[in-house]
Amino acid sequence: MQSLIHMAGGIALLLWGAYMVKTGMLRTFGVALKDFLSVRLKNRVIAMASGTTLASLLQSSTAATLIVASIQAEGFLTTQMAFATILGADFGSALMTRVLTFDLSFLSPLLIFIGTCLFFMRKADTRPGQFGRILIGLGIIMLALSLIVSATMPLRTSTELAPIFLEISHSPILAVLLGLALGFGCFSSLAAVIITSGLVTAGVIPVSTGLWVALGADIESTILALMTTMTASRTGRRGPVANTMWRAVTLSATALLLATCPFIAEG
Repeated sequence: MQSLIHMAGGIALLLWGAYMVKTGMLRTFGVALKDFLSVRLKNRVIAMASGTTLASLLQSSTAATLIVASIQAEGFLTTQMAFATILGADFGSALMTRVLTFDLSFLSPLLIFIGTCLFFMRKADTRPGQFGRILIGLGIIMLALSLIVSATMPLRTSTELAPIFLEISHSPILAVLLGLALGFGCFSSLAAVIITSGLVTAGVIPVSTGLWVALGADIESTILALMTTMTASRTGRRGPVANTMWRAVTLSATALLLATCPFIAEG
């Protein structure tokens, strides 16, 4: 029970850190960023690179998708450019997930210290102050990840949860549902995948099950991106809808591959 409480605290800290990074980015570069993207996204390669950078900085492909949808709704982006940018955002989110699985906790105190100095010494409503907010958020994220990883270790020997994890390990459907639940519960597929990585590292679930859980988290991310852009205009929804169709195809192909070739996960 104590491990679950620590994990819940780590998840809450992770979400708070991601929120601080996202709001700091938008407050620092919000209008300028939107204007820059409106002018520069005229080439598919540049669009994908911009989407990757944007999602990496915002720690969320969903937030990047919302920005792209708003720009497309204003008529500054074609569906092809919007789709390319959102694909880049998906890659950026996956890239940050991989980066954050490394042990970067040693940077956490330094980032929080520098960020706090900037935030209070340069006024919170200035760009340096908001940049300090971004650094504090990154430091909190790294601290939260270390807490989540350490909290998953005792789960390996938990007699209460062992039957549950054993059942999930034997059922891909339950594993996908767990990924969906983690994604919606954390409001972040990134957090869900990181938690899954911690469970796999601790030996609580096998790699194959971890891949099914990550697949469920990706499905959650797809649904969330579509839901958050439903209020946009018909033009603004074209890019997200195209990305949803693409994701549906790739996720289905991934599920088929995992189901028919289980040795891939074990290899």
